Amino acid sequence: MANLNNPGSSASRRQRPRWRSIRYVGGSYRIPLPPGPPPEPGKAQREEEARARARGEAQVARLHLVGLFKLGVIVMGAALAAVLVLAVLAVMGRH
Repeated sequence: MANLNNPGSSASRRQRPRWRSIRYVGGSYRIPLPPGPPPEPGKAQREEEARARARGEAQVARLHLVGLFKLGVIVMGAALAAVLVLAVLAVMGRH
């Protein structure tokens, strides 16, 4: 059971009011949000969140491919360096 007297407990954190800022020309002031669950997001907001999620997943996939390409370049460079070293050693050993 959460201790309601302890300000660091999870129950007291849930009960703290959330604030909404209302701005006007001279400044702004804060008012608490109404009690109860938050309103359900509208259709446009749900669609925008879905588009943002899809953009994020596509970006992750692109970054993954870029990382794999860079890793391939590093591995192929190391292989080329190893082949050159072996070629130099073979030429030096024949003389």
